Amino acid sequence: MRLLGGLVLFCATAASADGVGERVARGEDLAKQGKWTEAIENFKAADKLEPRAKHACLIALAYIRRELWPQAEVFLTVCQQRASKADPVPDWVPLAKQQLDERLGTAKVATVTIRVKPEALASQAAIAVSSFEPDETFGPRAIHLPRGTHLITATVPGREAAQQAIEITDDAARDVIFDFDVTQLPLAVAPRPATASSKAPWIVMAVGGAIMLGGAGYHVLEFKGTRDDLDAARTPEAYDALSSKFDSQRMATIALYGVGAAVIVTGVVYTLLQRKHQERAPRLGATPIHKGGMMVMEWSR
Repeated sequence: MRLLGGLVLFCATAASADGVGERVARGEDLAKQGKWTEAIENFKAADKLEPRAKHACLIALAYIRRELWPQAEVFLTVCQQRASKADPVPDWVPLAKQQLDERLGTAKVATVTIRVKPEALASQAAIAVSSFEPDETFGPRAIHLPRGTHLITATVPGREAAQQAIEITDDAARDVIFDFDVTQLPLAVAPRPATASSKAPWIVMAVGGAIMLGGAGYHVLEFKGTRDDLDAARTPEAYDALSSKFDSQRMATIALYGVGAAVIVTGVVYTLLQRKHQERAPRLGATPIHKGGMMVMEWSR
């Protein structure tokens, strides 16, 4: 009976090993074809069967090729942490790390340091970022996030999950602190630089109004007098002499009114488009509260 049990265990282990090797081989083949997303899925499947340094290294390399720097640095760290004599990292890892460091130095990313309090919970915390895949979590650390709004979630055993949203608009370093001893955490949306609403539409409309006023002045001071003189003409010669002047002034008056109106309409349309763009860019935030949480969405009209 013991022999049979040992044989079953050996067969299961061998099948598992074959599945791991098959997944890795398939992932490497997909990577050669430039199918990085599919390659990552296979490397993850292999790592789920047998967590190894090499698997994390391969996932990190695929993310470097996809230029997803936060995921790449997280998995590269896992790769190095797992390394041992029995499970060494591939020879190309130092070069991959150098490439990642170089790209992080030029990419439009900000350093975000994530901390968990109290310190006793930090080692148990799992951090998730909205731009990551759902199965990609990591411990409190510093990562580099690109421009945009990111929802960061921290979970620890026996506590309610906490969330904070952070908006990255520049490369300034930021801190995100999850304090599980506080019943309510502050909204963590990074302050957006105050920018005055654009005055361009109002300037455009003011110019249009000025042109319209100019048209009205020309109408009253020039065109109306010529029209009255034309109406008062008593001879064909006098009428012909004023006719060409009347036509040119009429066209000038119509042009001034038309241009002014067009400029005003342009300013109005510009204002509507500007407001529409602002409404399409809401700001998100999250405030964890006791036994629950509150999501916040802010936009400007």
